Amino acid sequence: METWPTLLPAPNSDFSYTAQTVDVRSQVTEALLDQRHRYDGQIVLVSLTWQMDNVQLAAFESWHKFNINGGSDWFNIFLPVDGTDTLCVARFNDGIYGLSYKEGEVWLVNAKLDVDGLPNPVVLETDLDTALDDLSGIIGDDDTYMIDDEGNPIYYNV
Repeated sequence: METWPTLLPAPNSDFSYTAQTVDVRSQVTEALLDQRHRYDGQIVLVSLTWQMDNVQLAAFESWHKFNINGGSDWFNIFLPVDGTDTLCVARFNDGIYGLSYKEGEVWLVNAKLDVDGLPNPVVLETDLDTALDDLSGIIGDDDTYMIDDEGNPIYYNV
């Protein structure tokens, strides 16, 4: 598997991501839904930006085209997660990236990557019952709550 070239810059530390479904579903309108599981991990769609000069951009475009098959192959990359570089496996979503030119021979490369390997807050199915039991011990079976405007729970004893 290819690795992000060390001569190319790391992505900007500000990025956002969206969880992706790991299931494939059929688009049948009048039948039972056909669904299958594709991956064990959680794939997320990460929006990233790199700042490159002309030489770095030429190297990036060549690497993208020849080494990772136009962006469709998976590769290793370190991403800044919680202030720490975390090794992840990624590929360019649909093989696409965008470019915008800034003054002084500076290019911004924007892309969305399918990423596997980000820290996953999802509880494994085998541990779900235990996690829910722990949560009910904190909240209590008879407690009802709502979330206030600041995201804090307000508990009501029923």
